[in-house]
Amino acid sequence: MSGFEIPQTHRAVIVQTDTTIRTEERPIPAVGENEILVKVSAIAVNPTDWKHARRINNPGTILGCDFSGIVVQAGQGLRVPVKVGDKVAASLRGGVDKERGAFAEYVKVSADLAWIIPEGTYTFEEAATIGIPLYTSVIALYGPNSLKLPQPGDANPPAPGTWLFVYGGSSSVGQYAIQLAKLSGYKVITTASKRNHELVESLGADLVFDYNDPDVVHRIKKATDNDIHLVFDTISEDYTYPIILGSVAGEKPAKISVLHKPNPEFAEQREDVQWLETFIFTAYGPTVNTKDDEEERAVLSTFLWEKLPGLVTGGLKPNVIKKFDGGLDNVEAALDYLVQGKASGEKIVYTI
Repeated sequence: MSGFEIPQTHRAVIVQTDTTIRTEERPIPAVGENEILVKVSAIAVNPTDWKHARRINNPGTILGCDFSGIVVQAGQGLRVPVKVGDKVAASLRGGVDKERGAFAEYVKVSADLAWIIPEGTYTFEEAATIGIPLYTSVIALYGPNSLKLPQPGDANPPAPGTWLFVYGGSSSVGQYAIQLAKLSGYKVITTASKRNHELVESLGADLVFDYNDPDVVHRIKKATDNDIHLVFDTISEDYTYPIILGSVAGEKPAKISVLHKPNPEFAEQREDVQWLETFIFTAYGPTVNTKDDEEERAVLSTFLWEKLPGLVTGGLKPNVIKKFDGGLDNVEAALDYLVQGKASGEKIVYTI
């Protein structure tokens, strides 16, 4: 028995054939092995959501990746110690499945992709921002195909003064990457528009430069004594690669972690650079398909259950929230907002 009265149906945001979305009534999904059912309290919107609705477009699927709420039902064979009544946040891949997606009143998710919100810390809205941005940072920094930095609290910290360059520090991913890198013992240099310099400095960035500055590469190399060999590009577009490649020193091999591998024009410029690609959904499942996927899932799950609650209690800052009204019926407005490039240093969140 769950202890909660669970309805037969619920409302969810469904992808349509014409690339729009619509809120529809759906049956409550049945939980399976290592799955929990969560009554949703808040959702957060990511760029991948509009891309899944308007580009990938799988009609009939439930949209949305990041959410928080209360566990109302638990399946068999849970891999982690979560129970009915726990306040949790979690992430999954929305827009590909007709039974699971974050933009809904109830969500089923693999239990090991959730984490328990410590009492007295984050609100549901703040916890919902943790999903894709932090999960991506964990895989890019600590995963099997990553920069392989020591995790916060590990016994083998980096040499004092070691730099990590986080391109796009005010992005949702960048905000968590800066904080994790600092907790791992690195000095962090980052880029952001001038209006977001104070934000990234508050997250721990040691140096911040305006990526619009035509002299930004020279300034970065001078400020770091030409000693950058580790980079996490949280934007990963053609306009970011010249800056990160130009900023990387050439005296020893460098590692650059990206969200999308660059085309050969950039990838083949430097033989001393190792490009590492992070695609967070390979770790999500609900099942994983390769040994690397399994290792990514293990790294992520271990971090969520053994590291994250302590970091949250210790002051890890959530993304800056921009609340939109209207709940599930107004998600289209958030998608438009992101498509138009209006989001800067903020995460759109709805209360459900």
